[in-house]
Amino acid sequence: MSEAEEIYKRYIKDVNQERLEKLEKYQVVITNFIHFCKSKGVELDDSNFNYIRRIGLVACYPNLLNLIDERIEVDKEGLIPTKVINELYPNKTTKTAHSLCENYFIMAHPYFRRGLYEEANWAPHFIAMFWGYDHNKIDSYVAVDMDRVRIDMSKSEYMEFDTWYGANFTSEIKDVKDGLVKIRPPMDIDSSTLSFMFKNAYSLDVYWYTKDKIKTVQIAAFSDETISIDVDGENLFPVKYVHAEFDLATNTFRHFDGAIHLYNQDDYLARRDSDFNYNYKGKKLIKSKAKKLFKLNGEVEVKSWIELTAHFFTGNPLIVEYFEGKYPDWLENALNKMRQE
Repeated sequence: MSEAEEIYKRYIKDVNQERLEKLEKYQVVITNFIHFCKSKGVELDDSNFNYIRRIGLVACYPNLLNLIDERIEVDKEGLIPTKVINELYPNKTTKTAHSLCENYFIMAHPYFRRGLYEEANWAPHFIAMFWGYDHNKIDSYVAVDMDRVRIDMSKSEYMEFDTWYGANFTSEIKDVKDGLVKIRPPMDIDSSTLSFMFKNAYSLDVYWYTKDKIKTVQIAAFSDETISIDVDGENLFPVKYVHAEFDLATNTFRHFDGAIHLYNQDDYLARRDSDFNYNYKGKKLIKSKAKKLFKLNGEVEVKSWIELTAHFFTGNPLIVEYFEGKYPDWLENALNKMRQE
């Protein structure tokens, strides 16, 4: 066994040991929550609980949130009005969750987490910014984790910080040129550098078009073929997607939503090297499954749209390059150093 394999083996052993210790520590909390769920007609046992280092103590059961709080209803897109969440769960004890009756937190959908992985920490810093947004003057919606709630009520959080062609972006949205933009990482870097510095980004597609005083934008961020997730037993390739509509009369965005598009392998390979006109270029339609993650309707300021979009595509330097015309300084310096070696 190599040294790296031995280190990983010890790490897994430590994680499992920590999990068992935490489950024992929180046994009273687990028992009380089992009784609470039973009063709601939901039968849980110890197998429905897990301790996850980056999240905390979690209860898991299909559609658990709706079963213990029948007031929670999702719309046809699987979203819940943010105002409803704020009204039902007003006691905000962290930036990433809300609490009710001091016995559980609701959590945002797992696709807001790093790598879309349900046991990872939140991808910085979108969800914290979204919860902190002023939702009183706007109709906003968000996807939450319907199958899991966090039941340890500590306030601790696991914190993590973390080739252009097409028209340039400007914060004066009316001046943004309609058309397609596609951005790729530098072609002279190897796969390990791509993975480390660009988080396996493959390309960023941007499409602006204007009709009847409304300027619409679509943005899709593709990862390389090493990034895939299992969805109900099917291996799919996730693509983060943003859609927004800018009202030229009010000089604000009137609509803004984000989603994950999920492609099978053939459609992913066909789509990533195409653009937003992909289904007009051939007879074979490229289709994806989609999971809507958030939606805002109303007057969204340009600055807020840029910030939320940048953090929704967290860890992807290509979105920074699009908005600012250059990579982050740390990345520029690292690439320059690498090329001089």
